[in-house]
Amino acid sequence: MSALPKPIYPNILTDPYITAGDTVRMDVIAQGAYGSPQEWWRLAAANLKVNGSLYFRPGTQIVIPRR
Repeated sequence: MSALPKPIYPNILTDPYITAGDTVRMDVIAQGAYGSPQEWWRLAAANLKVNGSLYFRPGTQIVIPRR
């Protein structure tokens, strides 16, 4: 049985934000922010993105939590 990752609580005062453009994917952001597209789950957890898509809607404010 695999353990679930710990919840991520972004720091709204210090963590950077970006605004999603037309085709922003979590794996692409994770590659730039953390050096690995496999860290996409950090963005999903911090932004409460649980609909099964790697894409953010255009105009969405996305927090990029620090490790």
